[in-house]
Amino acid sequence: MSKDLNTYLSISQFAKLVSTNRKKLIYYDKIDLFHPAYVAKNGYRYYLHNQVEKYFTINTLSKLGLPIKDIKRYLIEQNPQHAKSILKKMSYKIDASIKELESYKNLINSRKANLEEGSHAVLYQPYIGKIKDRYVITSVDFLSNTKHIPATVYTELWEKSEKLGIAYGYSAGYIISQNAFKKREYNMISRVFFKLVDDDKAKADQVLPGGTYIINYGIGHYGDTKRIYEQIYDYLDKYRLIINGDVSEEYITDELVAENPSEYIIKISIPIKN
Repeated sequence: MSKDLNTYLSISQFAKLVSTNRKKLIYYDKIDLFHPAYVAKNGYRYYLHNQVEKYFTINTLSKLGLPIKDIKRYLIEQNPQHAKSILKKMSYKIDASIKELESYKNLINSRKANLEEGSHAVLYQPYIGKIKDRYVITSVDFLSNTKHIPATVYTELWEKSEKLGIAYGYSAGYIISQNAFKKREYNMISRVFFKLVDDDKAKADQVLPGGTYIINYGIGHYGDTKRIYEQIYDYLDKYRLIINGDVSEEYITDELVAENPSEYIIKISIPIKN
């Protein structure tokens, strides 16, 4: 008896209905995962409307990373207990993916905020301003010239950040101790840090306290900060200001956005007593 093809969907119609393509449906058929309801003598594949739900089940499990062999097993052994086990695994995987995407979103927001700040920075003009608390991930303590920071400092900080679910790519900042700054050894770094956005602040291991700061922006590569610091020293002397903590050196723009390494925007912030 011939089939009434008016009750069937062609492979192209079915592919459009489930937002896929003919190639994928043919592949699923060949690997014995999802067959058409009817194959005509000329080899044309036809599907029924009631196959849509099964297709979406297969496609969803596939998108969530379940191997083909496990999807086949799920379809053969469909029962509440098996379904519960599969869904539990998929839920864990989705949660992990969400956390990873959130970490990248926070990284992007951090970079966007830096670009916005850099676009409004007035260079080589020190001023007194307010800075709010900054939440950071910090490296181990060490003491090294800016241009000779041990590679292990960065690798350990990256590993630490990864364990906390923080995406790699935050721009680095440096801490210069108050004592080193007073001795004009502003190229001697004691810690490296990543400044986090507010959505990540619960992962911070330290807070750089907010307050009143001398702030000065300049341009240069890592460690090319002499002009910026000399202006700050002059500013401190001119207005007889007293520093009140360690210095932070942030690279507002770096190799990710600056074409020329000598044109990074650098921000120096020094806390002072009111």
